[in-house]
Order: sequence, then C-alpha cells, then structure tokens
Amino acid sequence: SVTCYQNRQQLHASLKEVGSLREQIKALLPKAKGGLATQLSATDQLLTKMENPPRGNLTPGLGRMSDTFATLLNIFQETDMPATTQAIAGVKDAQGQFEKVMADWKGWKEKELASLNQELKKASLKELK
Repeated sequence: SVTCYQNRQQLHASLKEVGSLREQIKALLPKAKGGLATQLSATDQLLTKMENPPRGNLTPGLGRMSDTFATLLNIFQETDMPATTQAIAGVKDAQGQFEKVMADWKGWKEKELASLNQELKKASLKELK
C-alpha cells in the first residue's frame, strides 16, 4: 500500500513536470525558427507519448502507471483482510514497469532535455525547466 502511494506521488510530480514542459514549449514555438522549431515540436510529441502512449504500446506511460498504482492502492485500502497473492503480484509487476518508466524519464531529462536547452540558449531563448 505504501509503495503504491509513494510511486503515485512520484508519478504525479513527473506528470506535472511534463505538463509544465509542454506549456513552455507552446510558448516558445512561435519564437523558434527552422530546426529548433522542429525540435521543439518533436519534443512536445515525445512528451505526449511519455505521458500517455498510444493504445497498443507495450510500454506504459506516466499517466497509465499512475492509474495502475491508484487501482492497486484502492484494492489494498478497500479491505481489512491481508493482501491477496494476485494484488501482491500486481504490485511487483507494476513496480518493475514503474522503475523502467522513471528511468526513461530521468534519462530523457538528463540527456535530451539538456541538449535541447543548449540549443535554446544558443538561440537566445528561455531554457525549459
């Protein structure tokens, strides 16, 4: 139950970051020129996919993971009985997916976002935060 709650908190914070980045990109797009505008548009599309991948995609996004942990948390909170083996297995499976999604998110911020911010700086535009 605690794991579900803590993971949801992390996912919620990450989803807020994605929303903030997308808003900043929308504000920068009219000022960006050429390849930088294309790069910003591609980044916005990527963030959309990281938030909620298209149906059929095997990799869950931040939003789907948040929903998964909300469902699992509800299962644990709705009963005073010990957790079922299915619920425990569900948390273990979700935890593995969560770790991959968060590693992808962190990696993107450290590499791609840093690179994009360098390009924005060169163009004398505000960096994404």
